[in-house]
Amino acid sequence: RPGCVEELQCCLRGHTWLKLEWRTRDPEGAPVKSCRVEYCRSTLLSNWTEVPGDKVWRVSGSRGRCTWRANIKRLDLETSYLVRVRSRNEVGWSLDYSQLLTCRTADRPQAPQLLRCVDLGKDYVRIEFLVQNFVGQHQTIENVMVEIAGVVLWSPVPSDDISFEALSGSTQNADLQEEADSARCHAADSYAVVVRNLEPHRWYTMRVWVASEVGWNHEQPPAIECHTAMRPEPPQLQQEHAPRGSSGQLRLSWEHEDQLCQPIEECEAQTCKQSVFSTWTAARCMEVLRSPDLDEARWVVSLGLLEAACTYKTRIRTRNQAGWSEWSEILQASTAMPSSIESGFYYIIFPDPQENERGDLIVEFSTKSVPGMIVPAAICVVEIGCRLKGGSSISRRILATRTQPDLWRAEFCKVIEQEPSDGSSPLQVSCVVRSGSAAGWSKPAEIESGSQGPKTQSDKLQAGEKDFAPTAALMGCLMGLLETEEANTQDALEEMRRFRDLAGSPSCHIGQEASIDPNHVHKLSERCERLEHVLGCIQGLQRLEGLSDLKCHSWKQRCEMRLQREEQMLALQHAPEGEVAAAPEDAVDGLGLLGILDSWLEQVELLLEGLLWLENLRTEALRPLWDEICLHAGSNTEDDSAQSTDVPRPSRSGLRIVQSWAAKREGWVSSFDSKLLDASKLAVVSALELLSAARSMPCCRQGADTEVSDGRVVRLSTASLDDSFLRDLAGKSVSALRELLTLRDTADRQLRKLRRAVGLLEQICRTPALAADGDRHSAHSFKKISVMDKLSQTALGVLLSVVLPVPGTMELGLVSIGALWLEGDSAGKHVVVEHPPPTSSFAVDESPLTRFHQRPRPSAVELIQQWASEALRAKHDAEKKLRSERRRGSAHDYTSGRTSTGRVSKIESIKVVQNSVSKGEVDKQAKAGDRAAVLVHNASARVVTVRILNPERGLAARTYEKVQEAHPMVRLVSNAISEGLRSSADHDDMQVAVWPADVAILTLPPPTAAQGKESGSEEASQFEMEFAYGFYDSTERPVGRVPIRPGLAVSFLCLDDEVHLDNLHLEEAGPPAEPASIIVSNRDAVPITMRVFPLCYRGPGASGSSSSGSKGSGHLGRLFQKPILITALDPGEDRKLLLEEEEVPTESTPEEEEHADDQGGVSAERQANEFFEICIETTNSKTTCNARHGQALTYEGSF
Repeated sequence: RPGCVEELQCCLRGHTWLKLEWRTRDPEGAPVKSCRVEYCRSTLLSNWTEVPGDKVWRVSGSRGRCTWRANIKRLDLETSYLVRVRSRNEVGWSLDYSQLLTCRTADRPQAPQLLRCVDLGKDYVRIEFLVQNFVGQHQTIENVMVEIAGVVLWSPVPSDDISFEALSGSTQNADLQEEADSARCHAADSYAVVVRNLEPHRWYTMRVWVASEVGWNHEQPPAIECHTAMRPEPPQLQQEHAPRGSSGQLRLSWEHEDQLCQPIEECEAQTCKQSVFSTWTAARCMEVLRSPDLDEARWVVSLGLLEAACTYKTRIRTRNQAGWSEWSEILQASTAMPSSIESGFYYIIFPDPQENERGDLIVEFSTKSVPGMIVPAAICVVEIGCRLKGGSSISRRILATRTQPDLWRAEFCKVIEQEPSDGSSPLQVSCVVRSGSAAGWSKPAEIESGSQGPKTQSDKLQAGEKDFAPTAALMGCLMGLLETEEANTQDALEEMRRFRDLAGSPSCHIGQEASIDPNHVHKLSERCERLEHVLGCIQGLQRLEGLSDLKCHSWKQRCEMRLQREEQMLALQHAPEGEVAAAPEDAVDGLGLLGILDSWLEQVELLLEGLLWLENLRTEALRPLWDEICLHAGSNTEDDSAQSTDVPRPSRSGLRIVQSWAAKREGWVSSFDSKLLDASKLAVVSALELLSAARSMPCCRQGADTEVSDGRVVRLSTASLDDSFLRDLAGKSVSALRELLTLRDTADRQLRKLRRAVGLLEQICRTPALAADGDRHSAHSFKKISVMDKLSQTALGVLLSVVLPVPGTMELGLVSIGALWLEGDSAGKHVVVEHPPPTSSFAVDESPLTRFHQRPRPSAVELIQQWASEALRAKHDAEKKLRSERRRGSAHDYTSGRTSTGRVSKIESIKVVQNSVSKGEVDKQAKAGDRAAVLVHNASARVVTVRILNPERGLAARTYEKVQEAHPMVRLVSNAISEGLRSSADHDDMQVAVWPADVAILTLPPPTAAQGKESGSEEASQFEMEFAYGFYDSTERPVGRVPIRPGLAVSFLCLDDEVHLDNLHLEEAGPPAEPASIIVSNRDAVPITMRVFPLCYRGPGASGSSSSGSKGSGHLGRLFQKPILITALDPGEDRKLLLEEEEVPTESTPEEEEHADDQGGVSAERQANEFFEICIETTNSKTTCNARHGQALTYEGSF
């Protein structure tokens, strides 16, 4: 028989079943065939029950040992049973049962352990826990119950608000399992329960009950303190240093560690200026950056586009899924302050104490800067005041030069006078310094005199630095500014790249599951792109140091377009309600933030390009031209002024007007440099503010950037910008651009005038072949009216005003006398230039018009050729007849004159010729070929009447000339008397009117017998040529007289003329079918108004009554005449005036018409009105010129 079973045990138990296992040993030759299992309650009167045979089976066996198992089902819950087993083989049952085994069905689960809140939300919490299993017990948690502690009792949570799951594998909390292992809860299962519909921002005390098939756990579960999502704690703010070079930016930081599953989702900042009436406003340009330091959860907020050098009260709150936190405590933070003057001193250097020369004042000072708190100085202005001997004082200001990062130096050359040895006039010097940066201008700081510093001339600035103008250091200042801004932008770019790389790494998120915020990475990447854009703009400006690299021609146009767009923006902002103004293309609402950034960078380029251009223009163009003017005037140039102020240079021209120009140089240069200094101060600070704002520009929105509000499309990315800040920024840049544009126009206008003046002086001083004949000059200036001449004319004018019985004589005489004393040196502005006589190879290109850059009309070409041929023939005949002419000593008894518009004598009118002169008329003008001729060229802007005066004229003629100069009424009422006086003269005067940009031929009378005896030749005889503006008897007071010799050509110039005239080519004047026109141009910086009057004149010999009544004649005709055209021209505008040719009804006697027909001309009644008088008016000046069809008029303003 088999022996008793061994190792009987309950290997697993359930709520109504038990699983048993035992081992049997087979006797030799009789293996165990079956086993019998019996069980009963562990009570006194219970009966044994046998387990069915199909529930008992053998599992395995080898070497006579077998393992058996049995399942006992349908047992009672939580009941203890006794089990016994015996085995059977072929021989029979074993003699004894096994030992009794006491076992029990599954017990209730134990209470949950290690409760932990692993997730929470606004209205839910998630709790994970462990339930420990009994050894050998099969346990399944089928239900949970959560109770919340109340004031007195625990209240269960509704089952609908609870979700339950068992954790295993990937869903099992590793931290919870690790904690269970450390607590030796090896046979434990993990579970999670989510409780919903809780109140947000609230703490709860909960306990969890679990239930299996057996029932709920008996033990009281432990309680857990948990809460739903809580609002963040108020930040504890601290001020950080702003990036270097940032003016309107604040950086604030606070320590905050993210709570469980409650990361900060949003921050809101409010700012308020520290004043009584300020209110809290949202910070519209805010960027939140998280610190990359993994050891601390430090957050950084950047507030940009704020007012520089201003103290703000700030507060911040944060938001997570539970809501907003309370506002932080108010923190007073200041944006970066402008650099201040930390220390400094000045000292004076005298070249030679023995000589009475002015000394140089040198100022050295240092500025204060703190990264992020005080912006380094980019420009410094030094202003000094000094009291000179005699009680006068001077004031100078210049830009300082940076010698080291925070050290500056300024030198004032030859401004300090030496103190008298007796100490009667002690030296008094005041020195004030201001520094400018992106944060604005510092307060003026007064610099005291210091004992330290160099005292010898060798310790001055380098010898090559001779430019001591107020803006001499501007170029170095701009280049240093660009280098500093490049370094600041590079640092900001590196910092932003570091933030971007850390934001793209999961390790930068502290206390959270590793994740990446793509929106945050996108914003930082966009900031990097913008900073790269700003850096490229700065590097592009650094390549514009040379004038040749500047966009000089396009700068003005681009600047005007920018100003026009800004004006449109201002008009749009100030448009009344109900009116719709056309918005420019780059309006803030029309472009995103990138468009505004491009607009700011464009303004920076315009500002700095304008300064670079003006500084190069001052040093490379204007100063050499002024030196040339001073050289012609015989005064010292700017370079020579630094060496010697007592030794003048010899004059090359000797003209009084050139000397007056040289005298104006210091005033104009000082005014221009002062304006350039003011514009530089405004432009540099505006450019720095724009660059600082561009570096702190907020990021664009991701996704849709527009929305419709009140029927208007609004761009969301720009709606967060502060409108007042944008207006202030735009206002400063617009003001700076306008000043630069005004200076650009002023410099352009002055450059054109200087070039024209230097060109005229070069032509005047050009030594012709005539100068080789002796000491003859190539240019003649007019005699200046002395005080004695003015007194004599005044006395004669008063006498004539009393004597003449003509109404209005007294009034007109007083006006004439007042004008005589008030007018300046009018004669000094004019010059007559002699041209060399023609040679056998003479061409029209060598004519006086070509020399002064004027184009001749076809009629003028024929006259020039006629004059050249007559001069060559006269020269050839003179060589043959020299001796016979001297012996003969006879003279002609008549004179004549010819112009490009007809032949003129003392009783004929000027003829009208538009484009050419017929061959017959030219032949009529050439009848007096045996007399010496002079070619007269009018290079001024008005009609000039030229008279040939015989130096041997009688006393009556000279007296009449004095009377004419003394009172203008004599000219109107004494024509008959003057005819009688003139007829009694030895030689009749010859006169001709020459149109602007035209020529005329004057034939000189032959010398008298007395002159021939004195001179010995006709060539040596001289006459006087008198020039006066106007027509014949309606001329103004003569400009002056110059000697003239036969056979030459002369040009009459006004060097200080505001208007310049030239003839047009045929294609420029238009086809013949079109109405004749005059092209007018305004090259001044101010608008002008033009009034056009028809010019109808009477020739010489016309009666006083008819002349005074004709249209446009006399001195008072314009007061009662209506202009045929009034037009206004803006600066830089060109216009084509179409003036119809009309017949001018005038009265002419039959004798005049018959005489005009005999001379080949036309009468005044039949003249076509192609001549005009144009009055040009500005706000503070008025000038008059004459023009005709087919001419170009250019107004350049006064010199």
